[in-house]
Amino acid sequence: MVPVMDRPKPRRALKAPFRLRLKAWWHGHELFLKRRAPAAGPLGQKDELRRRVTGYRDPERPWETPRIRMLQAVWGEGFTGPGGPDHVLELVKPLGLGPEMSMLHIGAGLGGPARAFVEAFGVWVAGVESDHELAEAGMALSTLAGMAKRAPITPLELQKFELTPNSLDAILASEILFAVIDKHRALREIEQALRVRGQFLFTDYVLNQRGQEDDPVLQAWAQKEPLTPHLWTAQEYARILAEYKLDIRITEDVTDTYRSLALRGWANYTEAVSETELDPEVAACLVQEADLWTRRIAAFDSGLLRVYRIYARKKAVDKMLSDW
Repeated sequence: MVPVMDRPKPRRALKAPFRLRLKAWWHGHELFLKRRAPAAGPLGQKDELRRRVTGYRDPERPWETPRIRMLQAVWGEGFTGPGGPDHVLELVKPLGLGPEMSMLHIGAGLGGPARAFVEAFGVWVAGVESDHELAEAGMALSTLAGMAKRAPITPLELQKFELTPNSLDAILASEILFAVIDKHRALREIEQALRVRGQFLFTDYVLNQRGQEDDPVLQAWAQKEPLTPHLWTAQEYARILAEYKLDIRITEDVTDTYRSLALRGWANYTEAVSETELDPEVAACLVQEADLWTRRIAAFDSGLLRVYRIYARKKAVDKMLSDW
């Protein structure tokens, strides 16, 4: 712990009555943050906890940027989106993960899901993430957790990734394929990387139906999405997966569950920080994240954008017994 005398002087912070202001935000009003001078006097244990929650930069964790701190405050340690350990463990139940299996997680974020899989199933998980800031922080978190080898998180070049053929028992992709331009090539890479009877499970943002791409609600969402959307429908995914000899076992619209988890995450966050002060940089990140999720929720509610979970298995080659 850094001695009180060596701590950096607190800056002017932003305080927001979140329950009221985020409620207003969901209904399309502006989110204002009032400046408030920090309290005078030495920092006690309560103050130190408050600073950790609201954005204090720890010099011993340089990868922990204001954005990283904000994401974990909203979504949970090691997570960058709705759900948590219990949710992701339920999500991957069809994979039947075990210690003898090797797994790839595309869109690993800060590595929270990968580390949850290691702890629960003993599986070896290689996490890859297109956001290099998240990948660096995720690798640091895996190292701190003693999982640098069992759950490494590395950067991914999303539009041109290549995978070693016949090397993986399972692949999970989390809300990432929607941003891939050449999905045919990406899905072919995934299929070839799977061993016979290997498994592919993904969740993704999908277009409800063709012809809706220019709708103003979708355009408003796409403009703020960090990765440019290149949406397919669930039916298009199913057709190409079948073409690549992947046997689809589950096709499920999970939009309502995903939406509920997102709103719960925001509700829990606003409850936790309703009486705390926000570092200005964390507050700026929070405004961006809230704006993004406002637009996502609006797109879900319009019915134009859906979230699907699709699970498929690689078929055995011809002249071999099937896995039925």
